[in-house]
Amino acid sequence: MSTSKTISHSQNNLRKDRSTRYNAEIKASEEDIESGNFNSHNEVKNNIEQWKKKCINPKTL
Repeated sequence: MSTSKTISHSQNNLRKDRSTRYNAEIKASEEDIESGNFNSHNEVKNNIEQWKKKCINPKTL
């Protein structure tokens, strides 16, 4: 009986930890958006294209 209580308690704590981390990540993301600290999809796409031009040597393709 004690083992099943321990397992149940551990599972409940794990769920709470996941929920707490998830909520903290959501809050941080919302704060980033409110402060304008984000990139649009097109900005990310352009950054990737620029990185490819700098890092990939066409001769090796």
